[in-house]
Amino acid sequence: MQDGVFQSGADMGPVGSDHALNGTGDFDGNGSPDLIWRHRPSGTVGIWLMTGTTINSYTVLGAVSSDYKVRGTGDLNADGETDIIFRHTPSGEVGAWLMTGTIINSYARISSAGSDYVLSGVWDYDDDGKVDILWRHTSTGEVGAWTLDGTAVTGYARIDAVSSEYHLSKNGEPEDEEE
Repeated sequence: MQDGVFQSGADMGPVGSDHALNGTGDFDGNGSPDLIWRHRPSGTVGIWLMTGTTINSYTVLGAVSSDYKVRGTGDLNADGETDIIFRHTPSGEVGAWLMTGTIINSYARISSAGSDYVLSGVWDYDDDGKVDILWRHTSTGEVGAWTLDGTAVTGYARIDAVSSEYHLSKNGEPEDEEE
């Protein structure tokens, strides 16, 4: 990249204020985190496939409405592939692109949560080899997790509640529903 312009592979143009870094995941299986970018005006989602700090290529996955926000990545269906989790802000619907590398196999709806819940993390909280979804209730401070079997919610585990003056953070960024 030189002066904000991608120099090899597919040209995604400048990565400026109209692009948001939406997450990471190992989509090419090389052990290095790849970067998920979203072009805000068009909704185009793409991935820089990385080796360390070197961009190997850029792949455009597709476009989604600005109402959908990338909220995390993880292996939902235990196939060894990184999937991309979205939340539809107006409805609260949570769903995922089930992936094979950089190929979208399908979109799977997981469930919905009210607007007073913030999707705060994606991790395998119950150690079953499949990711689960961490939530925080914005007014009560309750923290809990949807336990998942693939894209099916199998339960909700309340963890605890903390004062609203405390916020969960992901990579040092405060929880919110913004990109």
